[in-house]
Amino acid sequence: MLRRVYVCTYGCQMNVRDAEEVTGLLLEKGYVLTDAEEAADVILFNTCSVREHAEDKVWSSLGTLRDLKRERPELIIGVMGCMAKAQRGKIFRRAPHVDFISGPSQLYEVPELIDAIYEERRPMMAIQEKVRKEFQTISYHSGKVTALVTIMEGCNKVCSYCIIPYTRGPEVSRPPEEIIEEIKRLVGQGYREVMLLGQNVNSYGKKLDPPVSFGELLALVNAVPGIERIRFITSHPWDAVEGLFTAMRDLEHVCEHLHLPVQSGSDPILKKMRRGYTAGEYLRKLALLRSFVPGVAVTTDFIVGFPGETEADFEATLQLAEEARFDSAFIFSYSPRPFAAASRWVDDVPREVKERRLQELLHLQERISREEDEKQVGRTVEVLVEQGGMGRSRTNRKVYFQGEASPGELIQVQAESVRGHSLVGVKRAKGLIAAGLGLALFLGGTAFASQEELLSVQAAYLKGEHETVLSKTKALLAGMDPAQKDELLYLQGVSALKLRDPELAKASFERLLSEAPESPRASRARELLKSDSFVYSVQVGAFGSFLNARKLTRELEARGHEASVSETLLDGQRFFRVRVGRYANRQSAEEEAERLRQEGFSGKVVP
Repeated sequence: MLRRVYVCTYGCQMNVRDAEEVTGLLLEKGYVLTDAEEAADVILFNTCSVREHAEDKVWSSLGTLRDLKRERPELIIGVMGCMAKAQRGKIFRRAPHVDFISGPSQLYEVPELIDAIYEERRPMMAIQEKVRKEFQTISYHSGKVTALVTIMEGCNKVCSYCIIPYTRGPEVSRPPEEIIEEIKRLVGQGYREVMLLGQNVNSYGKKLDPPVSFGELLALVNAVPGIERIRFITSHPWDAVEGLFTAMRDLEHVCEHLHLPVQSGSDPILKKMRRGYTAGEYLRKLALLRSFVPGVAVTTDFIVGFPGETEADFEATLQLAEEARFDSAFIFSYSPRPFAAASRWVDDVPREVKERRLQELLHLQERISREEDEKQVGRTVEVLVEQGGMGRSRTNRKVYFQGEASPGELIQVQAESVRGHSLVGVKRAKGLIAAGLGLALFLGGTAFASQEELLSVQAAYLKGEHETVLSKTKALLAGMDPAQKDELLYLQGVSALKLRDPELAKASFERLLSEAPESPRASRARELLKSDSFVYSVQVGAFGSFLNARKLTRELEARGHEASVSETLLDGQRFFRVRVGRYANRQSAEEEAERLRQEGFSGKVVP
C-alpha cells in the first residue's frame, strides 16, 4: 500500500537535517512525500524547543489537526525532536490525538515506530536519556544546490538559558572519514556547497581517537575534489580560536561568514548566562577574526530581557552592537525553557519592557545591516545560483540578478543596489569564477603531488607546525608546474612569517605573484607584502598591563627613541609589546638594538 507522508520542520538547520534523515528512511520503505496535510497518511512535526515561540507554533498546528484526526482515525500524527523530549507528557495530555513522540536521539527509530502503531494502534513514546549512538548516512537531501551534513550532536556548554544539553545531550562527534565519504557522494550527485552542522562545531572532534580539530576537518572537506563552498553553523565564542580563523583565511572553499552568537553586551548578564567570556573578550576575538579574514560577514544572536537585566545592561548590549557592526542578527525576548537553570529564576523583566528593548535593538541592527549591505554596492560578488535569478554570495547575502544562469552555477554579479537586505545586480558577461580554483587545479594536475601530501601540509599548517610546512613545501615545490604552486607558496610564505623569516616569506609571496598572479591567493599575498610583517623593529619589552607598557614607552621617548605599543591576543591573554623604530632591513634594526642595549635596555629584532 502506498503511504504518503507530510513533514513539517520548525527550528534550526540541524532540525531540517534531522527531518531529511527521517524522510530519507521513510522513502526507502516506499513512502512518498506530499505537501498537503489533508492528503497524508502520516503527518510528522519535527520540533524546536529553544524558544517558546517555536513551541507555540507547534501547539497551534497540532490544534488544527483535531478535526482531521476525527474524520480519519487511521491518520498517524507524530511529534519529533527537541520539543517532544522537553514536553513529553504534556503533549499527550494537551493533544491526545497525537500517536507518538520521539526525541532527537531516536530519529532513526521513527519508521519502526510508525510500523508498530499501524499494528498496535496505541500511543507510543520513544524518549530515552541517551546520546545519539550512531550517525547514519542518509542519501536524501531536500536542497538542490546546498546539502546539510551533520558532523556532531549535542553540547557541553550548559548555558543557563539553554535547553539543548537536555534535549540533545552531550557532544558526540561523527568520525571524519564518514563525513568525507558523504560529501564525496554529494559532490557526485551535483551538490556544490555543504553546510556542516552541530550545536557547537568549533568543539568538534575533541573526544575522537585520535582527536581531530574542526580546522583539520575543514581542511579535509576543502580537499574534496569538486566542492565549491563550505559553510558551518553554529560556533560558540569560547571555542572560536585562531585556528578557526586561520582555516577560514587559508582554505579557499570555506566561505567568509561566521555566525557567532554573543547573546548580550553586559558582563554581569553574560556571567549569569554562563557564556564564559566578557563583552571585551568577544570584541577582541571579533577584531582578530577580521584581521585574519578582511571582509568577513559576522552574524549573531541576542537575548533581551534576561532575568536581572537592567537598563544599564541593555545599554551595554546596544553599545556592543554598535561597535561590533554585525551584518545581521537574530534577536529574541527571553523566555524560560524547561530544565535550564534560568527557568528556576524569577523572570523579572516585564513583558512590555522586553518588547521595548527588542524593538530598540531591532531598529539599531536594521540600520547597521543596511549600512553594511550598502558597502557591497559597486562590487563584483561571486554568487552560487540557487534558482532562476537568485543566489547567495560567499558572505551569505541573498543576491538577485539579471541574466541567465542555472541552479548550481557559479557566476559573478555586479551589485548595483540593495533591496530589503538583498543585493540586486547584473550578471557579468565573463565571470571570473576562479575563486578556489587553485586547489582544483592541484588535484587534477599531473605534476602535482598526491592529495594525501597536500592534506599533510594543510594539517601541519593548521596545527601550527610551521617548520614541518617549510620542509614539506620545499620538497613538493621542486619541479612542479607553475600554475599549480599557488597554495603551497602561500602556506610557505605565511609559515615563514610565523617563524620570523621575512626574507623567505617575501620570496615566496613574490614568486606566487609572478607565477600565479590570478590565483585567489595572490590578493592576500599582496596585502601581506604591504603590511608591517616586512618592517623590522626592536622589541624592548612585553607586559600584561598597558600602563606598564606605556611607562616604558615614555622613558624611551624621553631618550629620543621612536617607541610604540601594540596589543596582542595570545591564548586568550592580552599582551602589550613595546617596540622601537621601523626599518626596511634587518641590519638597521640590529644597529638600533645594539644602541638600546648600550643604554641598558633589552632588545631583540622582530619583523
